[in-house]
Amino acid sequence: MQHQDYRRDIDGLRAVAVMGVVLYHFGFGLLNAGYAGVDVFFVISGFLIGGIIIDERAAGRFTLRRFYARRIRRIVPALLVVMLACFAIGLVVMTPNELRYMGGAAASALLFVSNFWFLSRLDYFNPEAALDPLLHTWSLGVEEQFYLYIPLLMILLTRRGRLGWALPAGIALLALASFAMMLWQGPQDATVAFYMIWTRSWEMAVGVLAAVLVRRRALAPVPAGVMANLGLLLVLGSLVALPRGILWPSGWTLLPVGGAVLLLLGGPAPSAARWLLTRPPLVGIGLISYSLYLWHQPVHSFAVLTLRREDLPLPLLLGLLVATLALAWASWRYVEQPFRNGALARLPGRLVFGGAVVAVLALAVGGHVTQGYPQRMPAPAQQAMQAITAQTPDYWRCANRGLSEDGRAPEAPCEFGAPGVAPTIALWGDSHAATIAVSLGQALAADGLALRQFSLNACPPIAGIVNFDPRSRAPVRRAARCAGYVEGVLDQILADPALQTVVLYAFWSTYAENAPFDAGNGRVQPDRLYAVPVGAGWDVDETTRQAALDTGFARVVTRLLAAGRRVLVVQPLPEAPFEVPQTYAFALWKDRLTPADTGYPVAAFTAHTAQARRFLAAPAPHPDLHAIDLSGRLCSDGTCHLVGPDGVPWYIDSNHLSLSGAAQIIPDLATALRGIAQP
Repeated sequence: MQHQDYRRDIDGLRAVAVMGVVLYHFGFGLLNAGYAGVDVFFVISGFLIGGIIIDERAAGRFTLRRFYARRIRRIVPALLVVMLACFAIGLVVMTPNELRYMGGAAASALLFVSNFWFLSRLDYFNPEAALDPLLHTWSLGVEEQFYLYIPLLMILLTRRGRLGWALPAGIALLALASFAMMLWQGPQDATVAFYMIWTRSWEMAVGVLAAVLVRRRALAPVPAGVMANLGLLLVLGSLVALPRGILWPSGWTLLPVGGAVLLLLGGPAPSAARWLLTRPPLVGIGLISYSLYLWHQPVHSFAVLTLRREDLPLPLLLGLLVATLALAWASWRYVEQPFRNGALARLPGRLVFGGAVVAVLALAVGGHVTQGYPQRMPAPAQQAMQAITAQTPDYWRCANRGLSEDGRAPEAPCEFGAPGVAPTIALWGDSHAATIAVSLGQALAADGLALRQFSLNACPPIAGIVNFDPRSRAPVRRAARCAGYVEGVLDQILADPALQTVVLYAFWSTYAENAPFDAGNGRVQPDRLYAVPVGAGWDVDETTRQAALDTGFARVVTRLLAAGRRVLVVQPLPEAPFEVPQTYAFALWKDRLTPADTGYPVAAFTAHTAQARRFLAAPAPHPDLHAIDLSGRLCSDGTCHLVGPDGVPWYIDSNHLSLSGAAQIIPDLATALRGIAQP
């Protein structure tokens, strides 16, 4: 076996991996788990880089300087071109907030830490991920972080470049440790497990291990062709047939990773797999796979941002796919190849490279300093964008205030209202409750009343439930803490005799509904999360799920009433089928404002909140149980309004009220509370 020779089958495998990712992200619906193509890439990368280090060490030619220079030539030039294109298009179609965050992603990607950047702000499987043109650079960060330490480890484990057993043993231990960390981290925080190097290293490490085994001729007593055929079946089967919504990465990730390893070990031998992977179309796509990966996310994202809708029609998706392939070929031909073949060794190439780096960093820093170059937009659009941050500092300070180590309740909840007055009102809910806490406290202060805020994002006052992401079918962040938090808040409220009135307010419809929100005006908002009973999976039957909501909410209300508390339930409020400030501002900016940008039919709101209203009515009638419907303050004349008559959005996103939006409902809510808290 001549492992140093070019292997066409590896380019074919690259093609399978990259097309899995592209088709999945474009939303063709052909692949359940096309994202697993990234895991195949990790294995290939480990195999090739590990092989290069082994061969150059054996020949006495390996140096860290040469290794990293080669990585820079391979990765950075094409990445810079994509980033500059993103800024050029972004200045035309991105709102200031979007452009600012893309600049942060660009700067972090150049430093190969964008996986940390996206960990702090975005779940990869969230539908909003489609809007970020540089989201896919997280995988480059993981790879380059791996390459920071793997050469040093391989140097330590080899003597004078000779392959002993220390190297495969050390790499195997690294892979096992990382795999164990992934299995532990995934159920704790799926987003951390997805983005972090310590939960992903094992995928590249097994590629390195495969490179070692090939060079030691230490293959299993299984015909190489059989291994390759089985490997291809595993890879293709993973992309197409893995169950939707499984935790990723997880034990399931062994399937595409194992399939890739088998193909790398057995690929050179004659087999059906080798025949298929060496067909010219696949080899051609494999050759441009890096540029194809770089371009596909921006192409799709900017189409979504330009049209301001995520449900792109099939003809447009096909056109975008063709355009992406053309851009990838041009990038490979005119950027990748010249820089890989010595352009950086010449002064013009160095000047172009350095200038591109400076330009990207300048645009990113400038976007941060100016808050996204808002001067591009007319004054009304700039005013609309300000709604995104239209919350008091106390909102950000108190939304998830002081969670105890066991996650059972806040250690020091925020309080608002009359100064020096002990709170007699508990405002309990999720982040939606947090958006009105300050304004409600200010309204109650005139009557000498104060409230204590209990809020945890994505955690409503419903006992015994856990929230799942509808797209990934994995628990949302903080999901594991929610059930314990609800019990802890109940205990705290019942332990304080001063807290006699409890206001329950949350984004009820998102927990009740396991379906997108069709606004009835051509706009559809993908579902963000849904609640299931603790211990159940994402695929629990709908009858059981709804019964759990009934029981869980009734349990909270019944315990409060039994302890002599007065309870006020705030009925569902309208949500929007898009990010309100950004969509409205974009429409003003491009002079294409339509009624669908400012509101939608009340009938759509009523239909979407029917399930929530049902479980909110589950508790038995009681003289101290009250309900208030404030939706009439936001809906009138058959329309639920998203923007006020003054042009100020009533939402900071698609569902959280801005200060202007909260001002519409607070007077009625405060009046109702005065009557209940001061009977």
